[in-house]
Amino acid sequence: RCPDSPLYSPARQLDPHCQCGAVREKRYFISPYGGQDRIYLQWPIFLGLLTRIPWKLCGFCGLYIVPFLAGLGGCWATYRLALALDMPRRVAWVAAPLVGLATPLSLYALLFFENTLASLLVALSLLFAVQSSQVLSDEPPPQRSSSRPVRSFRRLPASAWCGVFLALSVYFRSELYVLAAVMGLAYLLLALRFPPWRTRFSCWLVAFLFALVPVWPFHVVTEQRLLPLPSTLTFAPPSPVPRGPRRA
Repeated sequence: RCPDSPLYSPARQLDPHCQCGAVREKRYFISPYGGQDRIYLQWPIFLGLLTRIPWKLCGFCGLYIVPFLAGLGGCWATYRLALALDMPRRVAWVAAPLVGLATPLSLYALLFFENTLASLLVALSLLFAVQSSQVLSDEPPPQRSSSRPVRSFRRLPASAWCGVFLALSVYFRSELYVLAAVMGLAYLLLALRFPPWRTRFSCWLVAFLFALVPVWPFHVVTEQRLLPLPSTLTFAPPSPVPRGPRRA
């Protein structure tokens, strides 16, 4: 929250609680500053943390660097996902401009929104989900030139990376809990049907919880709930708007 950047509403006298404004409820809050109540929008704190350094270095324009790079990364991850689905390379490259230009990703990449980051992480999660379902060698041949972190990265199962990236996407968009529930159910059903999938399901579940659990105490301490305030717009019904007395 920046105290010098409130949201100006010319109809505050007619609508003091902003119940009929363009910004939907629970996407903003009203806080006193400078002797009067001001309106401030809600953004995930993690987006602010990632954009803090570019903002300090490049000023106001630095706020758009991370969303733009995340949009490009989402296009690249979609291209890799198309290749993982056994699409020919001459056809798979079409997925990148298709996602980048024919979806709202192109719009969010030019704005200060967390949608491109969430899209990138979901695309990476789906990429590793596809890789975990393919029949691959148990472990790549060792390379002496690789460092220890690189070898550890290669040894971690693809299903674990799927859970990690999906959990990180929840940090930015809480409605992705729904996607996590669907993906977890899919892994569980496959594990019950096919014994080799039990290890993959265990790796996915442990990695998902390991990456997600740290955000729960943060939300409980800062907002007294497991879900951030803006996400309640998705999971809770809107409150009724009070009506004034009827005129004769």
